[in-house]
Amino acid sequence: MSQLPFQIIGFDLDGTLLETHRDLGAAVNHALELGGFEKVPADHASDLIGGGAKIMLMRAVDEQGGLPEEEFRKLYKAMLAFYAENNAVHTRPYPNAAEVLADLDDRGIAMVVVTNKFESFASQILESLGLRDRFAGVIGGDTMGKGRSKPAPDPIFEAKKHQAHAIGRGFCLSPRSLWRDKLQPPLFHQHSDRRRINCGTKAHA
Repeated sequence: MSQLPFQIIGFDLDGTLLETHRDLGAAVNHALELGGFEKVPADHASDLIGGGAKIMLMRAVDEQGGLPEEEFRKLYKAMLAFYAENNAVHTRPYPNAAEVLADLDDRGIAMVVVTNKFESFASQILESLGLRDRFAGVIGGDTMGKGRSKPAPDPIFEAKKHQAHAIGRGFCLSPRSLWRDKLQPPLFHQHSDRRRINCGTKAHA
C-alpha cells in the first residue's frame, strides 16, 4: 500500500468492512415470520442493506404490502431483540480487511467506524470479531441524536475529532474495494471544499 495523504480513515460497516447480510437477513426474516410475511432469500437481504436496520425491515415489509405504523413498530422491536442476540453468527470481515486494518494501524493512521447501525450493535460485533481495538471510535446511527445520522455530515465531523491533528490533512471514506485491491496503489479524489477525501483504487478509476 502506497503512502497515504491523510491521518484518519472512516469506514462504513455493513457491506463495506463486514459482510453482515446473513445475520441481518436472519433478523429480518425472524420479524417477517412473526408478522405473517414470507421470508426473504439470503441473497436478497444484501440488496436491502442501507440506511440502518429499520429501513431494511421497512423495505422487506413494503415489498409485501406494508403494515400500519404501530404493527410495524412491534416487528421492528422484535427484529432488534433477535439481532442483539444473533449479530455475529455469520458476520465476518471481507477478505483482506483485517490485514489492511492491521497495516493502517501500524502506520499510525486513526480509524473510525461511521455507520447507521446502532453504536452498541456495531461495537458488540467488532468486539466479537476481535477488531474493536483497531478503531479510535465507533459512531453509530444513534450516536449523534435523532436526525443527525448519515447522510447528514455530523458523524463525519465527529469522526475527525478522534484525531485532532488530522484536521486539514484530509479525511478518507474508504470503499470496500480497498480490501479486494489492497496491493494496488490507491487513487484519491479530493472534494473542492478540501475537507474530505474519498479514496478509490485502480480497479474503479
